[in-house]
Amino acid sequence: MINQDFGLRLKELRKIHNFTQTELANNVGISRQTYLNYEYCRTIPPAETIVKLSQIFDVDLMEYF
Repeated sequence: MINQDFGLRLKELRKIHNFTQTELANNVGISRQTYLNYEYCRTIPPAETIVKLSQIFDVDLMEYF
């Protein structure tokens, strides 16, 4: 089972930074559906996507785990 805290934290950071799901997905270079799968804990993003997200949100990678 995927850790639901990851999806909740991802959603929280997205809202804090005033991104829509589509805007964030575009900034990361993924589809909105792929992003939704991460936020709803259906799949885990690959490492390079987690790095991109941490850079966009200016957070330490360890905050995701």
